[in-house]
Amino acid sequence: MLETMRFEMSYTLLGYQAHKAQVGSINPYLESARRLHLDVYKKSVDAAEGLYKLPVPSQNRAGELVDEIIAIVDD
Repeated sequence: MLETMRFEMSYTLLGYQAHKAQVGSINPYLESARRLHLDVYKKSVDAAEGLYKLPVPSQNRAGELVDEIIAIVDD
């Protein structure tokens, strides 16, 4: 989930990093938001029971992934 969020926000984060390099100072609001996002994701994962890792080697094998998810849910 965290990597998805980082991907979706990649342009914003890149812009902020460039701004930070140009200005030489950090934006406390954005730094605080980054820490809070990380905290939320960590707490949500820690609170979840029965986590499963599903490797997705390529989009071409999505059918196998669906079968794997159904097998986990049916257990």
